[in-house]
Amino acid sequence: MWAGDVLTMKFCPKCGNIMVPVERKKTKVVLKCKACGYTLSVPLKEAKGYVMREPVSKKARVITTSKVSEPAKALRRAEEKEHEIDTYYEVVLDLMQEEEYSESE
Repeated sequence: MWAGDVLTMKFCPKCGNIMVPVERKKTKVVLKCKACGYTLSVPLKEAKGYVMREPVSKKARVITTSKVSEPAKALRRAEEKEHEIDTYYEVVLDLMQEEEYSESE
């Protein structure tokens, strides 16, 4: 560990993988290697930069993702409709030009 506010990660002495916090006690934090299961207790001061967060369930992520994608579908539909209108407008202009050209001859 470095001195001061800068914190380096703890690595497993057995396999070299990163140690992650699994439990926080009053004066210590328990770090565990996800690869081999090795555990290490470190003083709270040394593990100051480690943050424990609750994992987000897949169901919650899917709901969030689906809500974000709904406006994208509506936007895509609006763009398609605008493209169709532009296409029809061009066709009408072409037809009008053809009629005008045929009448002048």
